[in-house]
Amino acid sequence: MIVIKCPDLYSLNHVTKIALKPPLYMNEGKEIRVSIGEQANTSNEWVAVMDATSRLLTIRGPAASCRSTGKYRLHVQASEDMSLYNRTIDINVISEIKKVNISLSQDVTHNSTDYKIGCSTTSGCEQSFVDFFAEINQEEQFLRGVNFSCQITYDDFAGYRVECNGTIPDFLLAQFERITCKPRSKLLDHLNETEKRKLENDFPLVHCNITTHCGFKCKEAGDYYAVDTNRCDIFHRCYERQVYTSYCSPGTFFDPGDCACKHTTDLPWCRSDGGLNPENEITMKTCRTQ
Repeated sequence: MIVIKCPDLYSLNHVTKIALKPPLYMNEGKEIRVSIGEQANTSNEWVAVMDATSRLLTIRGPAASCRSTGKYRLHVQASEDMSLYNRTIDINVISEIKKVNISLSQDVTHNSTDYKIGCSTTSGCEQSFVDFFAEINQEEQFLRGVNFSCQITYDDFAGYRVECNGTIPDFLLAQFERITCKPRSKLLDHLNETEKRKLENDFPLVHCNITTHCGFKCKEAGDYYAVDTNRCDIFHRCYERQVYTSYCSPGTFFDPGDCACKHTTDLPWCRSDGGLNPENEITMKTCRTQ
């Protein structure tokens, strides 16, 4: 049902006909003419009813869907040859994005210890997406080194649904303290940060501390840096045997020889996906910035 207030109709008591012409994809664009107070006699058509006392025009018919959005032509006539009201109106179906759902489970088939991660959300008539973030040392960054596949489905009444799934190697997951899934849509533009945060969802993971080193162990005391034993874009600072883990910027890998993140093409021991080439001793090297 759609309700339109018409304060500028000056002769409501004399209205005899109302016509509403939907967009071409609704009722094949057929103009619907009704008398004042006439009720719908079929669920497949839209019927307009004018309440002269409250000055409200009510349009009854099929349940509104995403396809109901569009421009409609509205005519109000006192007689066949006298038009009181004739204009185009916009009708929009309001969409809102729902809180995302996140899942994390371990895949132990085929001698694998990788983890499966999934994230999904619905967003009404406006298409949306989801993004994954990882938190290292309380710093949030895009989740890299993981391939995700996403499926988007659409229904006129339920709207859009996006569902993304991927696999995270166990050694990579061990570096993270938290994984967060966030919606991405223009529907979020008018929301403040607190409102956006309510739509996100995260999965808390083990926190790095002096007894749990998140997959990397400092072999000696002191203050030094080392590349991760599995990933070229992750490096660790060891300070008195406590681990502080960080990412290199996208497109760079950590070089323990120079103690800096360098362009990927300068480090032949790293694969393009960030993994280490076999049979190299780069993980044995450490460095100090001073």
